[in-house]
Amino acid sequence: MRVLHIDTAREWRGGQTQLLHLMRGMDADSTGAVLALDAPLRAAIPGALVAEFGSPLRSPRGLAEAIERFEPDLIAAHTSHAHGHAVRIASCPVVVHRRLDFRVRRRSRLKYRAAAGFIAVSHAVSRVLQAGGVPAERIDVVHDGVSPPVGAADRENLLRTLGIKEGAILVLAVGALVPHKGHRFLIEALAELPERYHCLIAGAGPLGEVLQRAERVHLLGHRGDVGRLLRSCDIFCHPSVEEGMGQVVAEALMAPIRTVATTAGGLPEVVVDDGVLVTPGSGVALAVGILEARGRPLHDPGRAAAAFAVDRMVRETERAYRRFAGVT
Repeated sequence: MRVLHIDTAREWRGGQTQLLHLMRGMDADSTGAVLALDAPLRAAIPGALVAEFGSPLRSPRGLAEAIERFEPDLIAAHTSHAHGHAVRIASCPVVVHRRLDFRVRRRSRLKYRAAAGFIAVSHAVSRVLQAGGVPAERIDVVHDGVSPPVGAADRENLLRTLGIKEGAILVLAVGALVPHKGHRFLIEALAELPERYHCLIAGAGPLGEVLQRAERVHLLGHRGDVGRLLRSCDIFCHPSVEEGMGQVVAEALMAPIRTVATTAGGLPEVVVDDGVLVTPGSGVALAVGILEARGRPLHDPGRAAAAFAVDRMVRETERAYRRFAGVT
C-alpha cells in the first residue's frame, strides 16, 4: 500500500516528530511526504515533495501534481489544513491524524465527514471527535511514539549558568510559551512554594516576555538538550489546560524524573500511576502536586518506555491505515 503524508506546518513540534518517525519506520519505497516549501522538516526528509501552502481555502500550488506523481492508495493528513486540502483533492481515502483536544467546530464538520478515518493521539481526543459527530468506528487511538531522552545530568553547570545557588529545587517545564500550555499557573504555583524552588521553562513563544517578569523563573528558550535538562532537575511539571497527549511528559517519565501534570486531555493516559495529577487551571493545585511529587519515591521508567515505544506507534499506525483503506 502506497501512503502519502501531507504536512502543511512551517514549524517543528510534536506532530512533525511523529511524521519523521513514520517516514523512517515505514517501507521507504511505498511512503512519501508533501511538505511546505519552508518546512524545517524538509532537512530531515530530503526526498519530500513540496507544495505552496497558503490559504486553507485555496488549493495549494503543486499539491495535486504531487499526489498525481506519487499515486497513493491512501493519504495521511497531519495538520488541519492538510485535512481540508486532501479531502477536496484526493480520489483515494484520506486518514487524518488528530493531535488536539480542541472541540470540532460546527462549520468544519463537512470535512470531518469526508475523511475515511481518524487516528487520535489519545482516548481523550477520540472522545472530542465523537462529540463532534465522528462515529467511533472511524477512529483508532494510537499514542505517540517517544524516543528515550538522551543526555547526562549536568546540574552543577546548569546552576552556575543560571546563577542559582546550590540546594535549590529545580522544577522544569517544557513547551511552547502559549496560553493553553498553562505556564501562568506554574508561575502562580511558584509563589506558593518556598524560596528555594526555582522554575525553568524550555520553550519559545509569545508569552515569553510576560513570564520572564516573575521571580525565580528562568526562561531557557528552545532547547535541543531536553534529556540533559530532565536529568539535571528535581521535578518535571506539565501545567497544560488543553493537551492532546503530551510527548514530553512521556519523555520525562522515561528519564525518569518525578512528574506532575494536569488532568487535561490525554495527560492521565500518559502519567497513569507514575506521577501526580492535578486539576488544570489552578496554581494552588500545582503547588500541592509539586510538594507531593517531591516526597514520592522515583517510579520505574519501564512502563512508559514500553507504552510509548516508537516501533509500536509505527506498527499500530500502519494497521490503522490498512483498516481505513480496506486493505487486509
